Amino acid sequence: MREEDVKFGDLLRRIRTERGLTQQKMAEKIDLSIRQYQNLETNSQLPGYNVLRNIVEQLQVNPCELFFQKKDMPDPKLEEIQHLVTRCSEQQLEMLGALLKVMLNPGENDF
Repeated sequence: MREEDVKFGDLLRRIRTERGLTQQKMAEKIDLSIRQYQNLETNSQLPGYNVLRNIVEQLQVNPCELFFQKKDMPDPKLEEIQHLVTRCSEQQLEMLGALLKVMLNPGENDF
């Protein structure tokens, strides 16, 4: 593992503290004993599928948050735009390109 890699437990701790939860409350939410939960945060144990699913469901967390640091997470707005662009026809892509040029360079595209 590279030095800059973040461990699962560190990400889980960040999510817990951001939500203002104690380890005990977090363990209760995802149906684990406090000892099992502490093992996750200290990276002594990795969660199985069911525990991961409980974390995602009970905390209503984006699964990406469990695997990426915030700075590495995909931007949801950008992902939505990318998805929409893939659905465009050639003509729509040309129009979209022209619109973006006008929006990003106002005054340079006087007609």
